[in-house]
Amino acid sequence: NKMEIIGQDNLDDGFFDFNLITGITSLSHYSPGIIKPGNAGDVSVIIQDSLSLKNNTTIHSSTASKGAAGKVTVKAKDLAMDNFSFIRSESLPAIPVGLYNGNIAGDAGDVSVNIDNTLLINHDSRINSFTITTGKAGTVTVSADQAEIANSGEISSVSNIYITELNKDNLNQQVGNVTVSVKDFLKIDSFGKI
Repeated sequence: NKMEIIGQDNLDDGFFDFNLITGITSLSHYSPGIIKPGNAGDVSVIIQDSLSLKNNTTIHSSTASKGAAGKVTVKAKDLAMDNFSFIRSESLPAIPVGLYNGNIAGDAGDVSVNIDNTLLINHDSRINSFTITTGKAGTVTVSADQAEIANSGEISSVSNIYITELNKDNLNQQVGNVTVSVKDFLKIDSFGKI
């Protein structure tokens, strides 16, 4: 029982387009008068053998409302992530960034990745809890027997809030702990980072 999620490789022209991402998602988005805020659901992917994410793929829970993003859990024997692939829980602005005042911001959820054997995070791929709002980023826990993080791959809990005139007094950035447990071998190469 293996799983491959393969998206479109649109990087030949050097341009990354988030609209071309393929994957497994749970979303909570807010639109005044149209969609009411709510929580995004949890996402769990459990594979008996190997999991491969390649070319703009994602397993994530996302909120763009006051509701929280869900927890993301991935378990597999082996995991290979390549070319802008993401396992993440995220909090995004519900309205255009220039108008964002911090009042519509849910927290990003926790992320847990448990790999029995080998984990490879390559070419700008990420395992993270991520926010660009005043919501909190969650904790990130990763375990594997062997792991390699290379070519700008990353494991992180990140807060990159956009500061505007409307939200400058409501900045309370908080990120979660990042725990990486590797039993045998960890290699970080070519701008990879934890």
